[in-house]
Amino acid sequence: MASRTIKAGILVFGQGIAALSAIIIGAYLSRELSKADYATYRQTLLSYRFVAPVLMLGLPQALLYFLPQHEEQKRKILVKIITVLFSVGALFSLFLFFGGNHLLAQRFNNPQLAGALKVFAPYAAMMLPVSLLTNFLVACGKVKVVAIYNIISSVALLIILFIWMTYSASYEGAIQANILHALILFIPAILIMWTMAGKSVPGADPVDLKDILKYSLPLGIGLMVGQFNLNLDKVIVATMTTPEDFAVYVNGAIEVPLIGMITGAVSAVILPDMVKACKMGDKAGALEMWKRAGVKSALIIFPATCFLMLVAPELMTFIYSEEYVESALPFRVYLCVLPLRIIFFGSLFQAVNKSGLILKRALLNVIANGLLTILFVWLWGAWGAALGTVTAIIIFAYPYCIWSSKKLFDVNVCDLFKLRELLLISIISIIAALGSWFVVQQFQFLPIWLLMGGGGIVYGFLYLGVGRWFGVLNLRDILAIIRKK
Repeated sequence: MASRTIKAGILVFGQGIAALSAIIIGAYLSRELSKADYATYRQTLLSYRFVAPVLMLGLPQALLYFLPQHEEQKRKILVKIITVLFSVGALFSLFLFFGGNHLLAQRFNNPQLAGALKVFAPYAAMMLPVSLLTNFLVACGKVKVVAIYNIISSVALLIILFIWMTYSASYEGAIQANILHALILFIPAILIMWTMAGKSVPGADPVDLKDILKYSLPLGIGLMVGQFNLNLDKVIVATMTTPEDFAVYVNGAIEVPLIGMITGAVSAVILPDMVKACKMGDKAGALEMWKRAGVKSALIIFPATCFLMLVAPELMTFIYSEEYVESALPFRVYLCVLPLRIIFFGSLFQAVNKSGLILKRALLNVIANGLLTILFVWLWGAWGAALGTVTAIIIFAYPYCIWSSKKLFDVNVCDLFKLRELLLISIISIIAALGSWFVVQQFQFLPIWLLMGGGGIVYGFLYLGVGRWFGVLNLRDILAIIRKK
């Protein structure tokens, strides 16, 4: 288990740099651009991110399933998947270039979006194949290379954006910088995958594209609907409010990067082992891996939720400027669902080859999310979209996942989690939050950056101290894990 922890930690570090890069870009552009221009930039990226899961067809996730089982056919599998993704990406690029840009601009009530999308059109054809690289490297056991790639890619985007914006300080310049970044990544990413895949073994049983798609499509559609669900609130806000309201909302309506950094990394690392355990008939062992991973994620996600809830207005002001302090409201609403996301239920479904359940869950949730979000935006404005999204997850998606997992692994609901450990971590996180809140209230006269930094230090000491007193945090074990190579 220690080796899996180290692998996940390496992935988290690399993804942490990527998340930090995205925050820096948002902070920089929020200050450099007007709210209307910033909204145009974010809506341009949203047009790709909203449909990317559809275009990917679940193929990046299929690599984690097929490559460990077909070591002798890695290159052939890779070529088939790259060909499909490049073709699909090219079709989407043509759609944007020949009229789709005007259609989206009309739906988003933003005329200048049409020109931005035409410039952005080539992005999908390049980035869809590049999206395979992370899962390919994980499937090959090269998690250190994943971290290095994430760091280099993120730093490169920052450098390109800052340089490009000095010559073209506009939303067009920011979009052009993203295109240049994708172009620079494309060839190296393909070469890395081609080289590391190695030559296929002659005479080995080929893996048919039909078999790959049979596995990936239900998963891909489920992830597509899930991603659609995550961005649905932003699309509804874009269509029902002004670009300025969208700019304020989109900065706050985010799932903290810890979700992708920790939960995603842990899930990617344990999934191959869970698949092997389930194929050997050891469902209990696979479930135990999943439960232990959830506790490890909670050790970071639970306290982060409490602290960020405490300093949300200061955080939004510090990152995006005082013009975006109202972004704290949707940000706090989104934080309410963070403790439920300590681990992906999708990993359990994939491990037993029941990826179709991801689709059923996603469809249920997206219907509920769409109805609730439209209603809440109509009632309370932009921030109601965050409330609709979170309410749908808590009332519909999470209970469905619990019920499905209970049946698949033939256990009681309580046996799906290490409830005692999770409860203790929650109590410790709340105690630390209350203590740091009391301290922060005494120093409201300090600058925001100093107030947040001091509050974070106080929170950290309280969390570690109370956690060690409860026996939940063992610093000696943590240091031992860090020292292992």
